[in-house]
Amino acid sequence: YRYADFKDLILMIVGLTASVCHGIMLPTMSLFFGGLANVFISQQKYVSGYSFLKLFFNLRKFPPDFITEHYFYDIVDRYSLYFVYIGIVMFTSALTQACTWETACANQICKLRQIYFAQTLRQDLAWYDESDDGDLTSKLTDDMERMRDGLGSKVPLLTQAFTTLIAGMVIGFITSWRLSLVIVAGGPVILVASAVNAKISRESAIREQVRYGIAGGIASEILNSIRTVAAFSTQTVVIKRFEVALIEGKNATLKRYRYLSGALGISIGFLYFMYGIGVWYGSHLFLNDEITPGQIFTVFMSIITGAFGIGNSLPLLTEISNAFGAASNVFSIIDNVPSIDPYSNEGQALEKIDGKIEFNNVYFCYSSRPNVMVLSGLDFVIQPGQIVALVGASGSGKSTVINLLLRFYDPLCGKILIDNVNIKDMNVGSLRRNLGVVSQEPVLFDVTIEENIRFGNADATDFEIRTAAKLANADDFIRNMPLGYNTMVGERGVQLSGGQKQRIAIARALVSNPKILLLDEATSALDSRSEAIVQAALDNAMSGRTTIIVAHRLSTIKNANLICAMKKGRIVESGTHDELMQLKGVYYSLVLTQSKNGDDANMIRHELNGENPSYLELPLKYFLYSVRRKSSRRKSTGSKGTKTSDNKSFEEVEAEDLKFGYFDLLRLNTDKCLLVATIIACIISGFHIPSFAMLYGGILKIFLLTGDDFYSAVIFYSGLFCLLALVSTLALMTAVLTSSIGTENMIKELRLNLFKNFLSQEISLFDEDDYSPIRLINLLSRDPPLIKCVVGMRAGYIIVSTTTLVLSLVIIFYFGWRLALALVVFIPLLVYGNWKQGKMRFSSFIKESAATEQAAKLASECLQNIKTLQSLCLQEHMVNLFADKLSIAHKDEKKHGYIYGFTYAFSTSLVFFMYACTFRVGAIFISEEYITAPDMYRILFSVAFTATTIGAATVFFLDFNKGKLSIQNCLKLVHMKTKLDPFSNEGLRPEIKGKIQFKDVWFSYPARRNQKILRGLDLTIEPGQTLALVGGSGSGKSTIISLLERFYLPDEEVLNNLGIVTQEPTLFNTTIKENIEYGALSLEQKITEQDVIQAAKASNIHEFIVSIPQGYETKVGDRGSKLSGGQKQRVAIARALIRNPKILLLDEATSALDTESEKIVQEALDKAREGRTCIIIAHRLSTIQNADKIAVIHNGIVEEQGTHEELKAMGGLYYDLIKNQ
Repeated sequence: YRYADFKDLILMIVGLTASVCHGIMLPTMSLFFGGLANVFISQQKYVSGYSFLKLFFNLRKFPPDFITEHYFYDIVDRYSLYFVYIGIVMFTSALTQACTWETACANQICKLRQIYFAQTLRQDLAWYDESDDGDLTSKLTDDMERMRDGLGSKVPLLTQAFTTLIAGMVIGFITSWRLSLVIVAGGPVILVASAVNAKISRESAIREQVRYGIAGGIASEILNSIRTVAAFSTQTVVIKRFEVALIEGKNATLKRYRYLSGALGISIGFLYFMYGIGVWYGSHLFLNDEITPGQIFTVFMSIITGAFGIGNSLPLLTEISNAFGAASNVFSIIDNVPSIDPYSNEGQALEKIDGKIEFNNVYFCYSSRPNVMVLSGLDFVIQPGQIVALVGASGSGKSTVINLLLRFYDPLCGKILIDNVNIKDMNVGSLRRNLGVVSQEPVLFDVTIEENIRFGNADATDFEIRTAAKLANADDFIRNMPLGYNTMVGERGVQLSGGQKQRIAIARALVSNPKILLLDEATSALDSRSEAIVQAALDNAMSGRTTIIVAHRLSTIKNANLICAMKKGRIVESGTHDELMQLKGVYYSLVLTQSKNGDDANMIRHELNGENPSYLELPLKYFLYSVRRKSSRRKSTGSKGTKTSDNKSFEEVEAEDLKFGYFDLLRLNTDKCLLVATIIACIISGFHIPSFAMLYGGILKIFLLTGDDFYSAVIFYSGLFCLLALVSTLALMTAVLTSSIGTENMIKELRLNLFKNFLSQEISLFDEDDYSPIRLINLLSRDPPLIKCVVGMRAGYIIVSTTTLVLSLVIIFYFGWRLALALVVFIPLLVYGNWKQGKMRFSSFIKESAATEQAAKLASECLQNIKTLQSLCLQEHMVNLFADKLSIAHKDEKKHGYIYGFTYAFSTSLVFFMYACTFRVGAIFISEEYITAPDMYRILFSVAFTATTIGAATVFFLDFNKGKLSIQNCLKLVHMKTKLDPFSNEGLRPEIKGKIQFKDVWFSYPARRNQKILRGLDLTIEPGQTLALVGGSGSGKSTIISLLERFYLPDEEVLNNLGIVTQEPTLFNTTIKENIEYGALSLEQKITEQDVIQAAKASNIHEFIVSIPQGYETKVGDRGSKLSGGQKQRVAIARALIRNPKILLLDEATSALDTESEKIVQEALDKAREGRTCIIIAHRLSTIQNADKIAVIHNGIVEEQGTHEELKAMGGLYYDLIKNQ
C-alpha cells in the first residue's frame, strides 16, 4: 500500500473501522441467542398448558426461571428488534467496508500499473539485455490482477474475520471462561497451521510467478517469431518446451495448495472436536449450577462465529499471499534505480551545442558478454559539422559507438566528450534530445504519421513537422495518402513500405533540429529505388550537422569528411576516401571486396560520363507507393477499437454473443476421476454445516432432559461432534486439494491448447489487429488464470453452498414447514441480489477488459521498442498515454466496487432480518405447539449457517463474471478453426526433387482483398537451378517466398524440404547449438553433434563458435542480441542447412551486413546453393549476377526474365535497376 495517497488512506481507515464494527456485531448476536435460549427452554417447561397446570397443582410455587406467556412474547419481541438493529448496522458497515476498500484498491492498482510501466521504461539497456520483455508484460497483466484480487475487499473481510474471532472469544470468556477455555484449547494448533500455511503460500507464490514468467517469456518469443516457427515446422517442439515451463509453474502452485488443504482441514476438524468436548464439559458445569443453558449457547455461538469466520478466511489468505508474491516481483522492478537514469534531473543540461565529439581511450564490453571486449582503447575526435563514417567488420564496435553516445551504456573506462564535457556529467534526457538517430530498421509507433514525427520534438508546430518531412523527402507521399498526416501507420509502421518508414524516421530525427545526427545503417535494408530516395533525404539532413554514419554500403559514405576503419574495437586507419584508398589497408580491402562483380555498374556509370542520375527523375513506375508484405494487418486509420474477423470488436461483444461453455472448460480436466472425487468431496463437505446445525439445535433438547436421559444425550451428541470432525476434516482436505489440482491442470491445459491453436493458424491471422502477437501474448498471460474465478475452490465452494442450501431446506421443511414457509422468502432475495450483481458487473467488466487490454498492448509495444523510445525520450509521453487508456478501466473498476458493496451488504444484513422473523414467528408456533423449541433452533441454525455460507459465497461471485468473460475469450480462440492445420496428417506427401512452378497465380492478402499482389504470375524453376527475384518494394517478391513456404496455406511435408534465410533472422534465447538444431527438429531424425558442426562449417561460423569461451553452448540472448548481425546470419544459414533442404529460399540474406560479413556469408550461401533449387530475393544486384535465371517482378507479374547479360542487353527494367545502383 505504499502508493496509497491521503484519500486512499482515509478510505482504508474508514473501511477497516467498518469491518471491525461488522466483525464485532457478528459475535454480539450470540448474547441474544443465549438469552433467547433460556427463554425458549423456560417456555417449553412452563408456558405450555400441560406444563403450567402440572406446575401449579403439584409445586404450588414458581421456580427462578419461570416466565408467563405475556413475558415470553415481550422478551421475544424485544430480542427480535435487537436483531433488526444489528441488521441495519451490519448493512451500513458491510457497504462501507466493501465500497471504500474496492475504491482504494482500484485507485492504487491504477497508480501501481502506471508506476510499474514508468519504472520499466526507466531501466537502462544493460538491464533489458538480461530481462525478457514478455515476462515484463506478464507482470503488468497477470501479476497486477493477482494483486488486485488479493488487496481489495478481501483485506477488510480478513480483518472482519479476525475481529469476529477476538470479539467472540472475549464474549465467550466473559460469559464462561471455563467452557471457553476448553473449546479454544485447539486454537493454538489452528493458528500454527494457519501461520505455516500463510508463510509457505507466500514463498510458493513467488516461485510460481517466476516459473510462469518463464513460460510467458517463451510464449512471447515464439509468437513474435511465428514466421520462423512456421517456416521450420517446429510447432510440436516449441509446444513441448512451453508445456514443460507450464508444468514447472503448476508444480510450484500445487505445493501451496497442499498446505492450504491441510490447514483448512485441521482448523475445521479441531473446531468440531472441541465442540464435542465442549458439550460434555458444558453439561458438567450445568449440573453443578455453574452455567445456564443460555450461557452455553452464548459461548458456543460466539466462538463458532469467530471460528467459521477464520475458516472462511483461509481461501482469502491464499489470495492475499498470491498478491504478496506478485507484489514482490513487481516491486523488485519498481525499486530498481538504474545507473543511467533518464528520469534524473541531475547533470548539466545542454542548451546549445556545437557538435564536437571526442572518444578518449574508451574501453567497453556488454554485461551479457563480459569476456568479450567490444571497444579497446578507442580514440577519435570529430569536429563540429564534420561527417564521419565508421566502417569495419561486423562486431568491430561501430554500432556500440552509437549506443555509447546515446548513453544507453557507460564505458568501463575512458571518456566520451561532447563540446569538451563528459557525457556522464550531462543530464541524460537533455543529451538524448540533442541527438538525432536513424537506424537500419526504424521503429514507428501505432499512431498517426504526424504524431510519429512529433515524437522527435513534442513542442514542434505543424509547420515544423511539414518542414522536417520535406527535408526527409516524405511530404509528397504523405500528402498523396487519403488521410495525409493523419494516416495511422499501424503496429511498427506495417502500413508503410520500408522506404516510407525510413523517411518518416528521418523526419522524426530532424524535427528537433539536432546538431548531431547518428545514422546506423539507415539505407542497407532498402531496395534500389527506396535507397535512392532515402539517401537523397539523408544528404539533405546531414548538411550543417555533425554526423556519424555507420555504413556497410561504402558507396554511400564516399564523400564523408572522415572515414574511420575499425577493427577489434579500435580505429586502425582514418582519412578521406582517396587517402584511405592510397593506403591500401583495411578500407581498401573492404572497397575491393564490395566492388567485386561490380564491373557492369562501373561500365554504366562510365557510359553516363560520370554524371550522377537524379533520383527524382527516375521513371514514374518506380515511384508507385505500394504496401509491403508485412502490412497485411488490417488498416486502422481513424478506427476506435480493434475489429474481429466478423467485423465486431471485443469492446462491442455483449453477453448474448458469447456462450459460456462450462462443460467445454471441464473437459480440460483430463483426470475425470479427480473431477468426480472433487464433486463427491464437495458434496460431503456441504453436509457438515447442516449436520452441525442439527447437532447445535439438538443441544437445546439436552437441557429439557433429566437423569440417565440427560447423560445419554450428552454422550451421544459429543460423539456425533467428534465424528463430524473426522468426516469434515477428510472431506474438506480432499475437496480443497483435488479442486486445486483440477484447476491448475485446467489452467495448464487451457494455456497449452490456446498456444497450440495459435501455432496451428495460418499466418494471415496474425496480420489482423485482433490476433496480433502482442494481443495474444497478453491474453495468454492474463485470461487462463482467471478461470479460478469459476472453477476450483470457488466452484467447490458453490457446490458446498448448494448442498448446504438443499439440505437446510430439507431440514427446515421437515421440522417445521409452517416456519419454513415464512423464512423461505428470504432465500430468493439472496439469490436475486447475487444474480443482479452478476448481470451488472458482467456488462461493465467487458468495457473494463477492453480498456485494460488496450493499455497492455501499448505497454508491450513500448517494451519491445525500448531502444527507440529511450532515444526519443518518450517515457513521459507514453506513461501519460498509458494512464489515459487506464482511466476508462479505472472508472469501471470503481463502479464494480459499488455494485459489489451494495450486494454484499444486502446479503449479509438480510440474515439478521431473517433471525428477527424466525424468533417472532417461531414464538407463535411454539406457543401453538406446532413446533418445539429444539426444532425451531434446528431450523434457525440451518437457515443462519446457510445464509452465512451464501453470504460468504458472494465474495466469490465478485469475480465470477471476470472469470466468465475470460473463459469465453479463451474458448473462442481454442475452438477457432484453421483452414489448413499443420498438425494434420492429411494431404499428399510427394518426394520433393526441387522443381517449382507458379501457374497463373493471383493473390491478395486476406486483410487487403481489394489489393492484388500477384496478378497471374507464371514462373518455372528447374531442379538445382538458382533463380533471382528483383524488383521494387511491394512488387510481390517476398509474397512468392511466403506462398512457397505455405504461410497462408501451410503444408508440413513441403516445409520440411525448404530451408530459409531471411534478412533479419530470428534466433531463440537458447544456445548456438540448440538454434542450429532447431532447423531439423521437425524431421523426426536424430541430430548428432557432428551434424551441427558440419552445418556450422558449411556456413562459415564454426571457427567463430569454437573461439568463444562456451563454444556451441553459448546463449545467444533474446532474438540473438548477444551476436553481431553477420554471426546471427551465419547461424541462421547453418540452421537452414542442417535440414538438408531440396529448396533454399534466401530473402535479402546479406543486405544488412557489413562488407566483410557479407563476403563470408555470401561464400557460405554460394556453397549452400550447390545441388539445390534456390530462390534469391536481392536488392544488391552484384550478388545475383551469377544466377541461372533472373526474374524482374513488377506489379505482381514477371516482366522480364533471363540471365544477367540477357537482361542487361534488353535495356529494360533490369537495366534501370543496375543503373540506379
